[in-house]
Amino acid sequence: KRQVGDYHGFKKPFDEFVEKYEVSDIEVGNFKSIGKREGKVFGLFIKVGKMDCLMPISLMPTNFIERIKELKESSEIYIKIHKIDTDNENITLKLANAKEMKLHLWERKGKNIKKGDRLKGVIIYVIKSGYFIKLDCGLEGVLHNSKIKGKLTLEKLQTIEVKVLEVNKKNQKISFEL
Repeated sequence: KRQVGDYHGFKKPFDEFVEKYEVSDIEVGNFKSIGKREGKVFGLFIKVGKMDCLMPISLMPTNFIERIKELKESSEIYIKIHKIDTDNENITLKLANAKEMKLHLWERKGKNIKKGDRLKGVIIYVIKSGYFIKLDCGLEGVLHNSKIKGKLTLEKLQTIEVKVLEVNKKNQKISFEL
């Protein structure tokens, strides 16, 4: 049976989702709400594209469950597509782990970074030999002390602009100079 939308090229969010994603894909979703039944949390609703998806509490790590009340609407969450139920048009998600998130970032953002780029970032770690910088795009790199011109004093959580010295896409490493 055809619906009005069929005549105007309209696709249901589920149909658009299955055309674009498959099981095990890593993506960024936006937190929508906490799912509760009879006062008990059963999961999170997360929007991926135009589709509202469910991340059941049974697929969440304990340390994440303890912090779900801190989530703000539209907060970005790295997710992994766990199951696509075509019969009921439901999507089940789970959290992407740190390795999966890093790979996702490199596939999406790393390809655009090149030697000589000037980028803003935040110092996230201070070590003897230099600093770890987290760029606005989410990727991290190293600023070695020997690559800092002048006598600057840098501190953790300070925002700085760095110049990309080298991008090693194979090993997913970026080095900077200042």
